[in-house]
Amino acid sequence: MQKNLIITELKASIQLASPLVAALLAQMTMEMVNIVMLGRLNAHALAAGGLSMAILFTLIVVCNGLFSASGVMIARDYGAKKHAEISRTLSQSLYLAMLLAVPCFFFLRLAPYFLSAIGQNPELIELASIFLHAFSWGMPALIIYFALREFISALSLTRVIMFLSLMIAPLTGVLNYVLMYGKWGFKPLGIAGVGYSNAIMEWFLLGATLFFIFKSSKMRPYVNFYRIDWFRIKEIVKLGLPVSVTMGLEVGLFSITTLLMGYFGADALAAHQIALQCANIAFMFPLGFAQATAIRVGQSLGYGSVQHAKYAAYVGLSLGTGIALMTALIFISIPTTIISLFIGANDHDQYILIPMAVSFISVMALFQLVDATQVIMNGALRGLKDTYVPMWLGLLSYWISGLVSGYYLAFTLKLGGIGLWWGLGIGIGVSALLLLLRFHYRIQCEEIALL
Repeated sequence: MQKNLIITELKASIQLASPLVAALLAQMTMEMVNIVMLGRLNAHALAAGGLSMAILFTLIVVCNGLFSASGVMIARDYGAKKHAEISRTLSQSLYLAMLLAVPCFFFLRLAPYFLSAIGQNPELIELASIFLHAFSWGMPALIIYFALREFISALSLTRVIMFLSLMIAPLTGVLNYVLMYGKWGFKPLGIAGVGYSNAIMEWFLLGATLFFIFKSSKMRPYVNFYRIDWFRIKEIVKLGLPVSVTMGLEVGLFSITTLLMGYFGADALAAHQIALQCANIAFMFPLGFAQATAIRVGQSLGYGSVQHAKYAAYVGLSLGTGIALMTALIFISIPTTIISLFIGANDHDQYILIPMAVSFISVMALFQLVDATQVIMNGALRGLKDTYVPMWLGLLSYWISGLVSGYYLAFTLKLGGIGLWWGLGIGIGVSALLLLLRFHYRIQCEEIALL
């Protein structure tokens, strides 16, 4: 019986997670294309792109974390076959997305003032400002898409998300090229072209998502707009805000590290951005399994099976860490080949930038397993609707353990950029341990409650 449950969960997890991983990789491909194309302009454009992405990615992850709550709520109701509740949660999450769209737009417009306040290079700030202002026009569409994506995922229809993401990725690359270099009669916009092309694609993605939802016989019946329900919105925020803060703390650790890396010069920042893009791509595999794990745990509890929820968590963890081990081996084996995809072949890059990027990637590869562990355990706890305590564990691990140790290694012990990367590894390792212990405790509580 136990073996059959594990095999069943393996099949369900892989079937659910594979399209999510593919979709996340497609989205990361869009970001990588942005970085690669900026790198072809010059090192300053690449460094400015790194600063912009640090701010943008933090905002995106925080918003995404907030709407993950609606996904968990819908998954539970889907498992319990409470179809009317699914419609109510969907409509209120869309109202919440519309409410957040305006402040997020202005956040990106004002972000360059933050870069100036912390003493970043004025030339890099100017370029980052151009990019962020252009991208801000697509932010409202992206936030609304997050709410719709959680709804689609909670119904286990993740192939739709995969298809949409795979469609958008190449189109973004083409539009980047057209607007950045001024092809087909367009004026060359440089770094602004990358921002505008991404904004255009976000609106196209939203339109395509709505088209698929209204055409789907499985999804369309749930699209029923109710009057705004502040109690339901409050419920989404109450569950999702700790997730948002937790994810923001983790991404904030990477973003603050990026900002601190700027003090070591444009070369260190460019090398850091290359290593960070590699880490982000590798992270998409366990992140996809984390999202699938949250859905599977939520659905299992929805139809009243704690045992299924337990298997869902540990199966997701096994699959995610197994893939993380493989990506770590790739980074350790061919770092120079990977780095060459991001930069040119001039002497400066060969003798300064590449060795620095190799050292960063080597450290990054070492903490792939713990990174996979912590994100999947976060997903499992989210499926249990346990988000408040993990938020405080994130504060302890990311900012107290990770940021403090990274700052000490980089600036006090004078290790420079490599010290900041070791700090990242320490913070993520502490998080993985604490979240494993937390999940073990919470699932035991669920089991005891059934006795």
